Amino acid sequence: MDPGILLALGAGVIFAFYLIATRQAAQASDPVKTLAFQCVVGTVLLTPQAVVSWSAPAWNDLLFFAGLGLFSAISHILSIVAFRLADASTLAPLVYVELIGAALIGYVAFDEIPGTPTVVGAGFITAAGLILLQRQNRQGDSRLEIRE
Repeated sequence: MDPGILLALGAGVIFAFYLIATRQAAQASDPVKTLAFQCVVGTVLLTPQAVVSWSAPAWNDLLFFAGLGLFSAISHILSIVAFRLADASTLAPLVYVELIGAALIGYVAFDEIPGTPTVVGAGFITAAGLILLQRQNRQGDSRLEIRE
């Protein structure tokens, strides 16, 4: 088995735990405190790898890194607030938007166009999410009918 497959599977599992932890923290804590905690944990976990592979960035890259940090902080705050205001099952299908973002980054940064197996796999994943969302909406509608 290709090690990349195992890394992708591990990343998916860890991301699922991240979403669960974010959901729980969003209900119990202020969004800024939750973000600060996530940043501290990320720093502790990634510092050993950063020390091993450190290279000084070019000065012209610092503005890019600052923008990336700002965009990341805003995105995380918005996701924390979203988990506070909406059900996780409602927000879960939005994760599939990442497939589009990954394809765009792959094209822009690496001049890579997704192959047929990747597009078909992404289609299956997206279709499954849409089916689950539709099923959830039907169950929600039937609950409304029962209450009336």
